[in-house]
Amino acid sequence: MTERGDLVTLSGAPPALRLDDLAPIAPRGALFARDGSLWIGGLGLARVAGGRLRIAPIEAGIVDSQVRTLFEDREGTVWLGLDGGGLVRLRPGRVVTYGWNEGLGATSVLPLLEDRDGALWIGGNCGGLWRLRQGVIAPRAGADGRSLDCVRALAETADGALWVAHGGGLDRLGPGAGRRFGRADGLPDLSIHALAEDRDGTLWVAGDFGIVRSEGARFAPPSPAPPRALAGAQALHLARDGALWVGFTAGVAVLRDGVWQLFDEAAGLPPVPVRDLLDDGRGALWAATYGGGLVRLAGGRAQRLGTAAGLPDHYLSRLLDDGQGSLWITGNRGVYRVAWADLEAVAAGTRSAVAPLVLH
Repeated sequence: MTERGDLVTLSGAPPALRLDDLAPIAPRGALFARDGSLWIGGLGLARVAGGRLRIAPIEAGIVDSQVRTLFEDREGTVWLGLDGGGLVRLRPGRVVTYGWNEGLGATSVLPLLEDRDGALWIGGNCGGLWRLRQGVIAPRAGADGRSLDCVRALAETADGALWVAHGGGLDRLGPGAGRRFGRADGLPDLSIHALAEDRDGTLWVAGDFGIVRSEGARFAPPSPAPPRALAGAQALHLARDGALWVGFTAGVAVLRDGVWQLFDEAAGLPPVPVRDLLDDGRGALWAATYGGGLVRLAGGRAQRLGTAAGLPDHYLSRLLDDGQGSLWITGNRGVYRVAWADLEAVAAGTRSAVAPLVLH
């Protein structure tokens, strides 16, 4: 084990590393950094770069609790939001932890966002909203001047405003006067999971209630309305062609050129929650479902790829494109990689299953 600030290299690690090699940290999340490395968080931390896996369980001392959030800022610094351990900054040769002693009152960190001025906004899981700028952490009150509670989602819009979804509603903070939005302003409920601004400057809000969109100083259901109510909306994705994709409890809907299209059980999508959406840039959208495996959406139909197609798990949470021909998937059994070419071949029926899943 090395001093604090370094990762531990697996002794005698082979060129191809099995999924089981990550078992000591029970991986739950991943991040592709701009330098091409892959960071994996769970009950510890791992990094894959240059054909090597370096791993540090909690006992190694870099993190002292589960990694909930991984984020890279514009300077290439990697940040970790911990479940009870505050915030960790990773730079070559140095690890810095921000907690109570450094002024951070939120010990459990979920959403992280870097604004246009380079400040890092930190959303606490029932620990308020905090801003880190030039090494100084300070709490930020909500639009009503009081501290925020459970921060669930953050978004910065084109006008420079910071939007904060929390247990008490949705706050717009600067520029200018702040404002809190609630049920009286068109939000059906305060359980918000995701925020996204489209090309037209419309803010979309997804939550247990479904979806609403900003209309002037209020929020309203989208018009035209989706084919049916999209209850339990958990994921929003703006595709490269400007289409808005919504992942909800039992399906996916897409709004393209003012027309909605629904993918549900009748279209081949399993009736389970959709956790993440990814546009592959080749005309298909991929959905990570929690209980139904990986689903390819294209041509008006859904194709499910599960354990029968070689994937090790049906309970998926995140999808990451490494830009080098592979899709990385996080699920209940860890983090694994599969070649895009293999996925496309299975979808086309020219291959029965994907290749063995290994980390190279």
